[in-house]
Amino acid sequence: MLEENLYGLKEIHTELLKIFSAFDDLCRQNEIEYSAFAGTMLGAVREKGFIPWDDDIDVVMDMDNYSLLCEIIEDNEEYCLDCNDAWVPRFRKRKEENGMFIDIFLLTGAPKGIKKTITVYRLKALQGMLKKYRTEKKVSLLYKILLVATRVIGKLFSRKYLLHRYWKVAYGKKYDSDSLYIPNIGFQSLNMELEKLKLAEGYEELPFENTKIRIFKEYDYILTVHFGPDYMTPVKESERIPLHADQIQK
Repeated sequence: MLEENLYGLKEIHTELLKIFSAFDDLCRQNEIEYSAFAGTMLGAVREKGFIPWDDDIDVVMDMDNYSLLCEIIEDNEEYCLDCNDAWVPRFRKRKEENGMFIDIFLLTGAPKGIKKTITVYRLKALQGMLKKYRTEKKVSLLYKILLVATRVIGKLFSRKYLLHRYWKVAYGKKYDSDSLYIPNIGFQSLNMELEKLKLAEGYEELPFENTKIRIFKEYDYILTVHFGPDYMTPVKESERIPLHADQIQK
């Protein structure tokens, strides 16, 4: 909780709650549906707030709601959607290029079979080309080699071109599928699929620090798919690392 500061993130958490309040107000006023996701969903369920070493907020929505958000945010003088920093759109203060942010993950119909495999490999390659921040996680030697190789290849193209290609591969084709996936999520989770009917069960609100946060009713199912059945058990101490230290300025 906010009164604890074991990882030196109290100031960041306080500012993130202010940004989240603005995001949530904007969504509610314009009937934009979203859910907490990833580490924020896990924090809401397990910690009733931030995971103590987490340094951003993650939400997820479908493309229709995201399109509406894009329209609404254009005239907002204080906040914007930053679509150039990463392959994940980021809700942040308009005048802070390196300020705190909310990552917005986007759901869409999942391709099947070989189409899914090819799409995922293309997205992983593009992520490597676009990645401009060092990773804080311990990764395998193969991952490091692939990261270096794709980064070198990425220097042959403009960032604008690579981001355009990423969006085209991720969302250029629509699939009528019983399952959804998240083409702009991180490298290791790109294969994750979620049952459309589970997500259609709707939302509820859970306590989150000094406020409440919207979350899919089927959060147990989602967290199990994402983190495994033991998601209520925190990771070991050596893995409790803020992941965005070089991406934000306090």
